[in-house]
Amino acid sequence: SSGINAEYGCAKQEKPDSLRARFGKESSKGVENAVHSSDDKDAAAKELAFFFPNFQNETAGLERTLCVIRPDTNKHYKEKILATIEELGFKIALRREFVMSKEMAESFYRKQRGEPFFGALVDQMTSGPSLALALCSAKMITGCK
Repeated sequence: SSGINAEYGCAKQEKPDSLRARFGKESSKGVENAVHSSDDKDAAAKELAFFFPNFQNETAGLERTLCVIRPDTNKHYKEKILATIEELGFKIALRREFVMSKEMAESFYRKQRGEPFFGALVDQMTSGPSLALALCSAKMITGCK
């Protein structure tokens, strides 16, 4: 397992060293993931193109994934998360700090449209700067969704 991608609840149980387990939290709003990361190679290619249109997604022996540090987490834990990513053996190929517009958030999270948490997710993602990271590693990028 990569240590990057895991839903918070699953991560606490099955991947306690993942970024979501380390930095996610439960609050009055429910579960709040600290980071978004790609589910698989196909999703990674599409999501990387969303934030980094000119990124070369194919490199022999390396896999690529996207990690987005969400606004509240970016504000409070960015340096800790960046250090943890490096400790896990990932290289940061590209990084981009940005504030998502409502339209951008709705487009990026379109698969979640219709879910009860969709409005809160869009509000969270538009609340301040996020950090998008194009990560690469020889490890398989997998999760427990």
